[in-house]
Formats: sequence, structure tokens, C-alpha cells
Amino acid sequence: MRVMTMRNYMIGLMSAAFLATAGSAAAATYEVGDLTALTAGEDGGWVGSIAFATGSFNDVFNFSLSSQSDFGAFISRLATKPNQLLSSFAGVLSGPAGFSQSFNFAQFGSTVQSLDYTGLLGAGNYSLSVSGVAGRGGFYAAQLQAAPVPELDSYLLLLGGLGMLGVAPRRRRLGQPS
Repeated sequence: MRVMTMRNYMIGLMSAAFLATAGSAAAATYEVGDLTALTAGEDGGWVGSIAFATGSFNDVFNFSLSSQSDFGAFISRLATKPNQLLSSFAGVLSGPAGFSQSFNFAQFGSTVQSLDYTGLLGAGNYSLSVSGVAGRGGFYAAQLQAAPVPELDSYLLLLGGLGMLGVAPRRRRLGQPS
């Protein structure tokens, strides 16, 4: 009878250990939508406060760009104490045609960590992965923005208009009707 009790105790202990390690990794997926349209609207992009639990996490932000855009992302973590900083805090942006870019990491003082990336991105679907390991739960802030880049014909039209503005005063000085 005693052997059975010890066996049940060991099985229970192993089950608890398995559940504790299985629950230590967390992941969430956020569907942002067309970031170009969000940035052009009154919201000015996408901003979120993301919660994480103790242990490792890997959050994914999926978004699209409807045209070539200047893209910028800023992820920040403000800890109230130095021992609450994240370890292995990283961000990776991936997109069309095998595009993959790691974010820049910075730490300010003993309580602020940040990830950032800016660059020119083509139209398409993108995925931003933010990961880290937390000694205790908390939050981080995420901000994503994209500003469409004008196409060449827009610049040519602008230059043509400026040229016409320059010709009109000159013709007037020479006495010719404009």
C-alpha cells in the first residue's frame, strides 16, 4: 500500500513539473491590418500596450503595406526596478521575398529597454516578432507607423508646376503676355 502512495506522489510531482514548464512560454498574435491606411487616418499608426507573463514570450504583429512606405517601429519596456528588465529582448521583422531584419536594441539606465527599426519597405505582408524572457509579468508598449512614399510621376508633376511658376514672372518682365 505504501509503494502505491509513493508512486502516486512521484507521478503527481512529475505532472506538476511538466505543467509548470509547459506554461512558461506564451505567444500572442495581433492582426494590425493595412498599416498604410492606419497611419494616414487620424490614429497616426498602430499603438498597443502588450501584457506578458513570467517566463518566455513571443508575440507576433501581422500587418500589410498597400504601397511603398517609410516604416518605423518602436517597442519599449519601462521597468520599475532593475531586476524587472527583460532578458533576450529582441525584435525581428520579416516580409516578402525572404526579407528579414533584426531590430536595434538599447538600454537606458537600469529600467528602460527599447527596440527600434526604421526603413523603406515595399508593398506586401509583413510580420514583426517580439520576444523576451521575463522574471515577472509586466507590459511593453508597441508603436508601428508607415508613411507612403510618393511615386516618381508625383515628383515630376511638382517640378513641372514649379517650372511654370518660374516662367510666368520672366515672361511678364520681358513684356510678353503670360
